[in-house]
Amino acid sequence: MLDDDDPAGPTHVVPRGRDVVCGGTAVEGATGTEPDPQVEAAVLARACALVPALRGQPVLSRAVGLRPGRPTVGLERLDLDGRPVAACYGHGGAGVTLSWGCAAEVAGLVQRRSAQGVQRHRGVQRRPRR
Repeated sequence: MLDDDDPAGPTHVVPRGRDVVCGGTAVEGATGTEPDPQVEAAVLARACALVPALRGQPVLSRAVGLRPGRPTVGLERLDLDGRPVAACYGHGGAGVTLSWGCAAEVAGLVQRRSAQGVQRHRGVQRRPRR
């Protein structure tokens, strides 16, 4: 679940096998890597408003992610030292939500062995940050 419309900030709630990832900040130029308790409380309040079943659940871990973003996601096949490398970058804070589609694109790129040199695929538009 993703809410980009809340003026307080973006919020995402992503269920996984044994836990749920809750997050939501977009601060351009941020460099701090320590969790901020006030930011955490605000993110959790927004997440619980979206998914009330989260209220009262324990926080299992905390993390701060610095995610450089671009206007579009980049996917490239590079030849480095004669070895093919798939590079997928520029997701910004949308990495969790875009990962499934991007993983499929990377797999398709890896499977196409006919091209040589650098191939570029661009055009996955992301919304601009507020």
